[in-house]
Amino acid sequence: MADFSSLYPEIAIEVPGCPELLIEAAVRRAIRRFLRESEIWRGDLAAVDFDPAVSLIDVAALAPDADTAVLGIDMVRRVSDGKPLTFMARVELDDDIADWTKETGTKPSIYTLESPTSARIVPVADATVVGEIVFRVVFGVASTSTTIPDWIFDEYDEAIRYGALSNLMKTPGKDWTDVNLAIAHGNLFEASIVSASSDKGAEFGTPDREVHYGGI
Repeated sequence: MADFSSLYPEIAIEVPGCPELLIEAAVRRAIRRFLRESEIWRGDLAAVDFDPAVSLIDVAALAPDADTAVLGIDMVRRVSDGKPLTFMARVELDDDIADWTKETGTKPSIYTLESPTSARIVPVADATVVGEIVFRVVFGVASTSTTIPDWIFDEYDEAIRYGALSNLMKTPGKDWTDVNLAIAHGNLFEASIVSASSDKGAEFGTPDREVHYGGI
């Protein structure tokens, strides 16, 4: 993992007099926005049970560690046959399946979202199937994190620097305030997000850069 502080010296040169704590906050804010909007960091979480007692799953709570945040659900699949579950909006379920919240079955087939990181599985399990459901998610960093994966740092350190400098130079009334440069860096940051999103859509031109947790 790469530490945020690796970027501080290059940033500090362009914002003389800026306290390191402000630089750290600006870097973290840039990283969090970059990962949220580009969705480049995706992977599988550890498998969870298909459980009669749990039809609504808080996927954010399945984050692999305190420094990693789950930002959204990309796909859900069954472990037993590798097949993806079908996503349906609640309104579709209401139209297509009478009383779908009480529908029961032997295997998960549909999921719907209650929030970006909470999923309701349909049907409700008749009996527990251990480790049957895997969520593929979009990852970000937690609000207290100070590290990111090395591959993100290696490929997108310039983008993060642009975002951090834009954040810092917009600060009013400081020695390092520069609205014009803030706009210029902000434009470069926005372009980097678009480019990274394109990389993600093309699977980086290489085998999918996924992360797997829990041995799945």
